[in-house]
Formats: sequence, structure tokens, C-alpha cells
Amino acid sequence: MNLPLFMRYTPAVAVNAYEQYLKETKDDTPTVVVSTASPYKFTDSVLKAVSKQYDSDMDEFAKVQQLSKETGTEIPAPIAALKAKQFASKMFAHLKL
Repeated sequence: MNLPLFMRYTPAVAVNAYEQYLKETKDDTPTVVVSTASPYKFTDSVLKAVSKQYDSDMDEFAKVQQLSKETGTEIPAPIAALKAKQFASKMFAHLKL
């Protein structure tokens, strides 16, 4: 999905709701959607709103990858780093420290 630059950083759920509202009401009042949270914190909700290929059975890292692909946005570094941490915790889980 090629979103305009201004929409890449707005909450996808709010934008989706706004688009549905426009279709139903034809209201042409100027509207601003303000974002204070990363869409990567709400991957399930955002993917449901923006993706036709959403699959609730995907693991969380696959959902993050899909969100990045759908929105053309970069995965935030702290979220990307979680995958390595998860791997390390599984790899060393048997060790008694």
C-alpha cells in the first residue's frame, strides 16, 4: 500500500475510521488526525485497518514485518531489537546463571 507521506505517520486505525466516516457522510469538514503512539505498539489493530493480507495467526515479528511493508515505514530500532533478544533468551534458557 503506497500511503502519502503525511499518512505514514498517522494512526492507521484513526485514518481508516475517518475514511469510513467520509464515505458514509460525505462530510467535507477539514480534519486533522494527530498521533502520539507508534503504530508498531498496536500492530494487530493497525494491520486490520490497513492490510488486505492480515492474518491473525502470524507471529508478532511477522506482523511487524508486514506493517513495515504495508506502510512503507521503518521498524523502530527498539522493536527490531526484540527479535534478537527473544532468540537469545531461547538459546540460553537452559543455562543456570
